[in-house]
Amino acid sequence: MNGSFRAFGGRRYRIRRVPRQGWPHATALIDIFFLGMLFLTISSKTTRLSGIRIDLPREKKATVTQIERYVISLAATPGEEKVRIYFQDHPVDSRKLAEALSQLKSLSRNATVIIRADRAIPYEKVLDVINLSQSAGVASFLAVDPREERSETRFDQ
Repeated sequence: MNGSFRAFGGRRYRIRRVPRQGWPHATALIDIFFLGMLFLTISSKTTRLSGIRIDLPREKKATVTQIERYVISLAATPGEEKVRIYFQDHPVDSRKLAEALSQLKSLSRNATVIIRADRAIPYEKVLDVINLSQSAGVASFLAVDPREERSETRFDQ
């Protein structure tokens, strides 16, 4: 009996399609890879605003909106009283920051400044930066980390 016939219950049937052997098509593997990458991209909840490491205070409800944003970071080194100011991850002093904010207002009508300040920074220093942005006519927001809410585990339901 040759390989193109199969016998079932005393009858011979001719096989029209032979199962394909070997590796699956590359298209299926690429589809699975891109679906996995899409899932990881959508499910990731971290968005980096800048490369400067800042320990932000916590807030109960915080939302992130899609805006034309520029980042001002205020960093403090433990044991030092001097505050380092960064505009778009570049170190600046308060005079250069005021110039950059005034240029920002002339370049864009709806530019928004996000202020990221370390917890150890005195509130007066943060207020100085907020006042600089307001005097330049640029809207500003203070960035905070959302509080991690713990859900209660109940086993009696």
